[in-house]
Amino acid sequence: MNGQHIVDLLPGTDVGGFIVETLLGRGASGAVYRARRGGESFALKLQAHPGMGSWAEREVSILMRLEHPNVVGFRHCGLHPEKQPIWFYLAMELVEGRTLHRWVREENPSARRVVALMRNLAHGLDALHGKQALHRDIKEANIQVREATGEAVLLDVGVGHYAGALRLTQGILPPGTPQYRSPEALAFRRERGRQEDAHYEATRADDLYALGVVLYWMLTDRHPFEAPVTATEVETLIREPPVPPHLRNPRVPEAVSLLCLRLLAKTPEARGEGARALDEALAALVMDDTWDVSLLPDVAEAPPAPMPRDEAEEHEAWMAHGEALGPPRRGKVPLPPVLPLSVNARVSRRFVHPTGASWKGWGLLACVM
Repeated sequence: MNGQHIVDLLPGTDVGGFIVETLLGRGASGAVYRARRGGESFALKLQAHPGMGSWAEREVSILMRLEHPNVVGFRHCGLHPEKQPIWFYLAMELVEGRTLHRWVREENPSARRVVALMRNLAHGLDALHGKQALHRDIKEANIQVREATGEAVLLDVGVGHYAGALRLTQGILPPGTPQYRSPEALAFRRERGRQEDAHYEATRADDLYALGVVLYWMLTDRHPFEAPVTATEVETLIREPPVPPHLRNPRVPEAVSLLCLRLLAKTPEARGEGARALDEALAALVMDDTWDVSLLPDVAEAPPAPMPRDEAEEHEAWMAHGEALGPPRRGKVPLPPVLPLSVNARVSRRFVHPTGASWKGWGLLACVM
């Protein structure tokens, strides 16, 4: 059974007493549904059994260790169907809101607001670490911002680890996302990658580094380094410091920029004593009115970048990942005006992106039948 079959569950399907309502997301090994039981909504995660059973049980073991507002809550788990199990299901708290990536892109927060979110994440991470557990895959996609309170919540500890847990993979590095791996993890792979029995043991410092990558992105709309692929890129991440956030984005206060660089330090011990110490450092930041300014220009207010003169320049600009189009922008993109339909009314074939760049798209010919 794979993720493709799992997402075929229809609304109304009963999984261990949880009634499926709608699909929330899917991956290579499973899917997450919105489900209901007894008048309460849940996030219902299904994974193939027994193929992914060990990872699912690992996630349950971690979530059962704690109840914290900044870590998604465990509610129930089991096998489905009961007689001939095909799936392992995990019912979790349904965190109503948006992923951190989407929330930041749409809300264009200030430095003060980013610090508040970071304190939420430090609290959640401290709770995990306090139970001798690691997340091991902290990134924007695994963080949700509650719609009701604006608090950040850590999600998806499915590749996490805890003291005494069995090793579930054979690779030299534990599961995770390359762009968020620590320098010491990449250095270990570079130095011992040819040893058959070599296996990197992640630590709390790896989680802190990944949190630093998230903070850097929130401050600048860029990651400190691209995902390391070539040997040169790996060496750069291991040895070279990133561009300080306040130099990449002048709206970033220097104090929080320096704190971000501390989390991205090349050695684990330089990142501080842990998540609780990080929270204390965030709380000690002295803020003035400049911390209330949105960190990036708003898409609705910023002037458009100059129009490329021809398609060759246009293509080159987009291939440069937007650098040639001016600084990144955030905020909710305003809806285009509604044009009255008329016979043979033609809309321009050139679409203007909120950043000011444009490209040729499908022509629209509206006809009243």
